[in-house]
Amino acid sequence: MNKNHVTTMSQNGPHDRLNPWYNKNRYIRMPFYPPVGLQSGLMWMNLTRMRRTRFQQLWRDAFVKYNTEFYLHDQDILNAAFGAKPEMVKMLTTCDWHYWLAYCLSEAYCTPRKVYVLHGINSSFHWKSCYPFSTVWDAFEKFSLDQDIGSHLLEPLLKALGNQTKEDQNKNCGKCINTPTEALVGGLRTLI
Repeated sequence: MNKNHVTTMSQNGPHDRLNPWYNKNRYIRMPFYPPVGLQSGLMWMNLTRMRRTRFQQLWRDAFVKYNTEFYLHDQDILNAAFGAKPEMVKMLTTCDWHYWLAYCLSEAYCTPRKVYVLHGINSSFHWKSCYPFSTVWDAFEKFSLDQDIGSHLLEPLLKALGNQTKEDQNKNCGKCINTPTEALVGGLRTLI
């Protein structure tokens, strides 16, 4: 982030006809972060800068002006606010730090170099066809908080992610993530 940024967020999708939400020709009647809107599922915030720049007032103004237009409430408020002040956002333009289901459904959206963060949107952690999302969910479901995190969560998860099969590679997300999510695995190893 530079000194003007209060948040880092990813774009909502590609800038083309496939993007159904933040597209002035299709639906939305309020300002949004150009060119395709922000996805609020993952948001890194500098709270000190937010306080200093009076972000709370910017948020309230956007709410008062556009609240009848909101459907994805938190995301729409952020888009309306940052649409008026785009310089406050550091945009993640690749999907490496915010990989979500839409990217699996169409390779035109994004093909990551490495995946650092998975965003489980629309029940994607529960669908077996969504490797590696379902793999991560399965590992957490088997884990109990009274167990050792290294041997009962991280090691089994690392093993499962490292054992991507040909079947997994042919599933929606497996087509896009054709390696065993090296960055995610590497990040998890630092926790052991």
